[in-house]
Amino acid sequence: MLGSRGMSDISRVFGSLASRRSGMTLLEILLATVIMALAMIPVSGLMGYGARATTRDHQEIECIQLLEKNGNLLLKRDYRQIPVGNNQLLETVSGRWGRSFRVFLNCQEIATTTFSYNSIQVNLAGFDENNPRVADFNSTPETISLPNCVKQLNIRVDVFDSGNVLIKSIQAVTFSADMNRRG
Repeated sequence: MLGSRGMSDISRVFGSLASRRSGMTLLEILLATVIMALAMIPVSGLMGYGARATTRDHQEIECIQLLEKNGNLLLKRDYRQIPVGNNQLLETVSGRWGRSFRVFLNCQEIATTTFSYNSIQVNLAGFDENNPRVADFNSTPETISLPNCVKQLNIRVDVFDSGNVLIKSIQAVTFSADMNRRG
């Protein structure tokens, strides 16, 4: 426990500090400002990197959305309405930051496609069409080959900057089959 003498020594020390230092000097303020400025340099560099990465991510998302949209539109068409050929321009879209997106289709019809399947034996006792058992299927696969009934669709999105310079290209592949045909 501190006596009265101990308390007076503490108050004398802190009291003299408080009376000597009631504010900050100009030199201390300048030094603190320089330290903060130096600490902000790497932070500002990271912010610029983050902005560029966000722009790239936004471009990729737009490309993927265009691929998906055009692929779905093509697959909704009747098989005979999907045009065969290379570099067919499907769509041009203006994007942010002066970018433009061009969607192209390369479509080839596959000469012969072979389908393999295991037929089902519907005449077996206990056959349930809503829940067939493995034993209901024939163990030997059957095959059927059909000419010109599948098209391979290569859809490509090219991204151009405001000066019409190619920045990136993304593509997807899907297939369309003429399922109404029989061999």
